[in-house]
Amino acid sequence: DGLDLYQGSLYEALEQSILRNFQVTITRSDWQLDNLPPHLRMRFQLLDREGKVLQQSRSFHDLAAFSTTIKSARSDDPATLPEKKNITTWEFSPAPQPVCVPDAGNSTILYFPALYLEENQQSLSLKYIADPEQARKQNVIGLRLLYRLQFPRECKALHKECRAALKSHFASWVSLGLKATATEIAQGLLECILDGLFQTRDGELPDTAACNDTIKRLKTQGLVKSGRQYLNRILELVATRRKVQVILNQSRQRADTGNQYNQLRFNHFQELLDQLLPAHFMDIISPDEVGDKKRYLQALALRIERAEHAPAKDAQKARRIQGALERLQQYKTIKHPSPACRKELAVYTQMLEEFRVSVFAPELGTAYTISEKRIAQQWQILKNSCRTME
Repeated sequence: DGLDLYQGSLYEALEQSILRNFQVTITRSDWQLDNLPPHLRMRFQLLDREGKVLQQSRSFHDLAAFSTTIKSARSDDPATLPEKKNITTWEFSPAPQPVCVPDAGNSTILYFPALYLEENQQSLSLKYIADPEQARKQNVIGLRLLYRLQFPRECKALHKECRAALKSHFASWVSLGLKATATEIAQGLLECILDGLFQTRDGELPDTAACNDTIKRLKTQGLVKSGRQYLNRILELVATRRKVQVILNQSRQRADTGNQYNQLRFNHFQELLDQLLPAHFMDIISPDEVGDKKRYLQALALRIERAEHAPAKDAQKARRIQGALERLQQYKTIKHPSPACRKELAVYTQMLEEFRVSVFAPELGTAYTISEKRIAQQWQILKNSCRTME
């Protein structure tokens, strides 16, 4: 009865009301939405101008995304969805968009454009599927082939350099704990470089003009030259991670020998290292992140060394960032965040890493001015962007 209807976040209002009336603090992570049975979750409907249901879902994120991408298709048979084969050059203006198809009932199904490699492995087929995540993965693979067809010699040369780089830095790659053969790692390294240069990581299909701009840019810059530069930066990053792992292992051994072993602290450092550069980093990293990641790793190395000599001081510094980290956990459980929510979440996560540098290794410098106040401001932006889940 004490809530103002339709004003702000429902969960935030409930949390404040419970605190005010019962002196019990409820955090956002306490709301176990995923454990609710379907019939207790809100059902949302997307209607057209005539009031016809175009789509319904228990997730508001889905409808928010659908409303900006739906393209009507009057068909009761998904088999009649548009399809194009033997694609070797990109001729789509505008770019392919999701298609909304009515089903047998009073609802619709959204189909997403997805690129598939044809049997000859030298051309593509554009199909429509109902799984958006699978469509994204297919598009990353398809776009990679599409661009490679424009640079066959250059890609072959880069692949050769990736194999050579793997041999010369084999110990660093082994330290990642990758469960793959040398051939698989070299192929993954090549794909990581190409995805970064072609900017295909998000799986978004471009229009013809954007595709041609990418090809023109890389021909001007030189694909092999740009790829080699990116490769060297990745090798430096992997080597830096190995150095940090060695520092951590040596610090752990000294603490164990001197009866000063703190398992929680060392586990925390290992978790931070694995988060900064996980074994599968080649699947998710972009060229813009490589420099920052290296600096974050260097900051962690300095923190490990200093914590060994002054653990109490390290714990004191850690408390400065604890609140911001706990807030972040509230949004790590969102299964289907909106694009705006994902964007602000990425900004907030990067700000936390920059704040870690400023607290534990200020001599390394930060990419921009960072403070608790700026993090708190970004937290409010993040909350507003992600409120559509409520």
